[in-house]
Amino acid sequence: MERVLMAKKKYKPKPKTKAKRKAKPKMTAKQKRFCEEYIKLQCAAKAAKAAGYSPKTAKNIGSQNLAKLHIKSHIAKLQSALSKTTKLDSEWVLKRLEKEADSALNTARDRIRATELIAKHLGMFTEKHEHTGKDGGPIETTEVPHESIHDQIEGYADLFRRGVRPGSNGAVRKNGVRQSVDPEQTN
Repeated sequence: MERVLMAKKKYKPKPKTKAKRKAKPKMTAKQKRFCEEYIKLQCAAKAAKAAGYSPKTAKNIGSQNLAKLHIKSHIAKLQSALSKTTKLDSEWVLKRLEKEADSALNTARDRIRATELIAKHLGMFTEKHEHTGKDGGPIETTEVPHESIHDQIEGYADLFRRGVRPGSNGAVRKNGVRQSVDPEQTN
């Protein structure tokens, strides 16, 4: 038998190329329609329904669509184009509200509302809620032992097994009769 010698191939590294960019996802017809409807309705669920998505899944799909970057950017482009064609933007709205707030023809209520909207836009009305304990001090908390909670749950479970159902204000009903039962005193 003759031996055939094969020549080894030399390893040639591939030439380095620029990193390929991920292709921008293409929008489907439904997604484009969703964007157009979202501009009109300003509600993701309603826009999804109007775009032809199932009413059962419209809320989820609308939320998912708004999370997709290519859809967000398309909505931003549509809003920008709409703003340019209608010449309406936040500056126009603020000027209009200023006129409403200063107009003597409007009622006091209308002027106050216009002023509130301007202040809200400028971030003047941010609500903060602080919770404090007695006399403005810290809120007091107590540690409840795990065993105590477990015992209470077991007490209620025992009541439930015996057919006692909790009602309002701690009252319970057993066989339709209202009774007052403390789960810690059950046998």
